[in-house]
Amino acid sequence: SSGTFLRMAEKQSEQIARAGTAMAEREFGPSMDVMTRSNRFLTALQGRVKDTKAEAQALFDQYMHAAGPRSILNLAPLYAETRAIIADQPVFRSLRNTKLMGHIDDIETLRRQGVAGLSLQQVRNIRSALGDIAFPSRLEGAVTVDAPVAAAKRLWGSLKDALDAHAAATNTKPLLDVANQFYSTTIGAWDSRFYTSLLANEKSLGAFSRQLFNPRDPGMLIDAKTAVTPAGWQLIQQQYWDDLWTQSAATLPSGMAGFNGIKFADRIQKDQTMLKILLDPDQLHAVNEFAAAARLATRSNLISPDSAMGIFVGSAQ
Repeated sequence: SSGTFLRMAEKQSEQIARAGTAMAEREFGPSMDVMTRSNRFLTALQGRVKDTKAEAQALFDQYMHAAGPRSILNLAPLYAETRAIIADQPVFRSLRNTKLMGHIDDIETLRRQGVAGLSLQQVRNIRSALGDIAFPSRLEGAVTVDAPVAAAKRLWGSLKDALDAHAAATNTKPLLDVANQFYSTTIGAWDSRFYTSLLANEKSLGAFSRQLFNPRDPGMLIDAKTAVTPAGWQLIQQQYWDDLWTQSAATLPSGMAGFNGIKFADRIQKDQTMLKILLDPDQLHAVNEFAAAARLATRSNLISPDSAMGIFVGSAQ
């Protein structure tokens, strides 16, 4: 009878769906709800930014130790730029009640006390504090305000000029150049790509899946691969799988939840170029094998020749 056929088809199809779920958890880790995954992804990005800052600081330390941590840096360029900012009243007023104002007060105190220079070890801390404001990471929750950022970049630039002169005199400029470029370009690039372009007002990975998993333009996915940790990359893989699983949902004539294996397999076939970036060769092989099985199962278990509703997925949801 048709009822017996339906039950047999549902049982066989459930086995295929269970296999798909098991394969996904084996390749991409345990499944989790969307918000948990999104929160973990944001945490992973924040952790990577912190690691990058630490790496940038280590690069500066290489320069500092080569030049001599106790060697004195002339602060005249920093003092001159600080006075220029203070003299520009519209700019100076816009800095009131900001973190940068506290640093400006500290620099002015040193100038009034007649401190002509500081050791590189002391300058290291000032440079780091100004850099956090000049190159804010919204991935770490920084609030970006134009006036302090612009002013901090001016002060950071003046300190860079002083350091450049010092590095040239101590034959350590190549080391300093690497540290400066790494800090200002790497963190800034990540922030624009992953906060401005993606997260913005969204906190869910699924909110920018279309940009991230675009088979016609894999640039965003390539950027992500260079930026996130292995754990963060696994979360991106999970998001793709969940998106595709959800988009392949269907309803059987019986009213049961269903899965359109043909639709699933067609998408996998269409996404092959992008999937070669997203997945390693073993993962891609496993996904392609499941897609082929899902396509076959859907065809063999269709309830009627006119139906394209799919196969039963019950417990796999």
